[in-house]
Amino acid sequence: MARADGFSVDLGALAAARAGVGDLLSGLDGARVGEPAGEVGHPGLAEAVAEFRDRWAEGIRELSAAVSAIHRQLGETIEEYRRSDQQAARALDRLLDGGHGG
Repeated sequence: MARADGFSVDLGALAAARAGVGDLLSGLDGARVGEPAGEVGHPGLAEAVAEFRDRWAEGIRELSAAVSAIHRQLGETIEEYRRSDQQAARALDRLLDGGHGG
């Protein structure tokens, strides 16, 4: 809702951003690297594949945690703006009602 100073928050846009972050979070589940389909043959290559898999898994865990935090924080932000807007609307209703009831 716009204020006299021009500040406004588009809750729909925040909700859409949160949905996009949620989609990204869901997509990260598919980014997991499993065991190689078969023997790689060369011991050095097998070690490199295992190291890559372990580092990739750690990176995905860290990325998932960060994306999850963003998703949660966007949800909290949306709810806080909604609560603030509802409180302001109730206060305005009381003022317009002459301060009687509400």
